[in-house]
Amino acid sequence: YVYSVGISGTATSGLITLEGSVTGSDLNSGYMITDDASEITDEWMVQKKAVLSILSVRTDSDVVSRGQNTIWVTMVVSNQGEATAGVNGSLIALQFVDSAGNPVTAEYTLQNTQVPATIAGCTNETYIFSVKVNEAATTGRITIDGSITGTDLNSGYIITDQSAVTTDQWMVQKKAVL
Repeated sequence: YVYSVGISGTATSGLITLEGSVTGSDLNSGYMITDDASEITDEWMVQKKAVLSILSVRTDSDVVSRGQNTIWVTMVVSNQGEATAGVNGSLIALQFVDSAGNPVTAEYTLQNTQVPATIAGCTNETYIFSVKVNEAATTGRITIDGSITGTDLNSGYIITDQSAVTTDQWMVQKKAVL
């Protein structure tokens, strides 16, 4: 026989032994027949689902200029579950917002320079970006935030975090002209 088994979100995690039993009746005599234990058992590991959380987005640059490039920004992402999370590098992003709350992300060009493809359960990974500021970027105080989308590698479910616990800021100024 083949059975489909669902695991609840509150199931006990860890190594689980799969054991079977059977009860039936002899069609000729009507006697009950029972076998309470399997001769061969199996096991599986139950893990709490992967949960992505962007802990921080940080830059060492407090002031940047229009047209400047190779500005380093790091994003630290935690997997607070037990299952490993798969991460697609194209679904990791920085977000830039001006002091009025307007998104200005299109004014920046990102290049992922370090993109771990997985985050093991209960660990952190660091993503490092090189950023270029557009020549016509909005000047003033800009908040730098992040977003990430991944997959729980056990279930295949999509997992996301759309904002960092700790964000950073920089001041964009017009570039010097001599």
